[in-house]
Amino acid sequence: MYKNLCPRVKKSKNFSFCKRVRTNRQFLIIATISLLSLILTLGSWGCSYSADRQIRRIPQEMREILTLSLPFTPVKIAYSSLDNSLYVMEPETNMIRIYRDGKYINAVGGLGFSDSNFNRLSDITVSPHGRLLALDSFQKQIKRFDSNGMWIENFHLKNIGEPVLFDVSHDGMVFVYDRTSNEIVILDEKMENIVYRFGKFVFREPVQLHSTFTHVTVYDRSLNTTFIFDNFGKLTEELSGYWQIDRFNNKYRLDVNKISHPATNKEFLLYHKPWSSFYVKSGIIGLITDREIKISEMTYERYQ
Repeated sequence: MYKNLCPRVKKSKNFSFCKRVRTNRQFLIIATISLLSLILTLGSWGCSYSADRQIRRIPQEMREILTLSLPFTPVKIAYSSLDNSLYVMEPETNMIRIYRDGKYINAVGGLGFSDSNFNRLSDITVSPHGRLLALDSFQKQIKRFDSNGMWIENFHLKNIGEPVLFDVSHDGMVFVYDRTSNEIVILDEKMENIVYRFGKFVFREPVQLHSTFTHVTVYDRSLNTTFIFDNFGKLTEELSGYWQIDRFNNKYRLDVNKISHPATNKEFLLYHKPWSSFYVKSGIIGLITDREIKISEMTYERYQ
């Protein structure tokens, strides 16, 4: 548009007009850049403010959702609050039992090579959409099932020696502990490409890996130490004992038969038997003891 108005021949009137046009054009470009910078700055302030609001919420109480008695002691559990589904990993059977609203509805797995079987079931979790995900460390696959236990698809884990632990973040990123390389591998949400590796030479015998909105926690039973990383793989803390972090960055410690929140000196879920393991994710806390599971929901209060 401006090109036709500004001929190359510098006649007096045309030259004066072109100079004004170019000046206005430069002003528009500078103004646009300044406006975009302001929008980005306000956006970053908004994100910081939002994160600050999240950090300033502390646990108030635990509301029990369900307690389930079993004929065995579960190895691991996963829970979806979308439909109140509980997934229980049996010891030494390669089986996963499915409960909904506390009632048994189905079982998946068993030893075998079909899509719905496992050779070495080593870990389970729930996707952000409420799908059951199960890790077969021998086949190097993560298998996806619907909430009723119907097989959907397999994801083959490439360039990973022995995957034994895993979890999925709220945005779909997949974290896998590779025993062969003794490090954590981050996969994209399609589980096709390795994004990053971290934690090499840190662990001795990790038994649990969980991801939150901002952190990844790994509990090492041999060292009795919890390692806390940010989502970029930077080690931020090493805590003695068995700890978990919630979505507001509150830290909880398993103290034999209760859960402690040292920052407020609060204690939750005191029980007559010791808890063997626990996890915290998406406002839910799950605990395992001898032949029993307890699922509770956290309520929060604003920190003053």
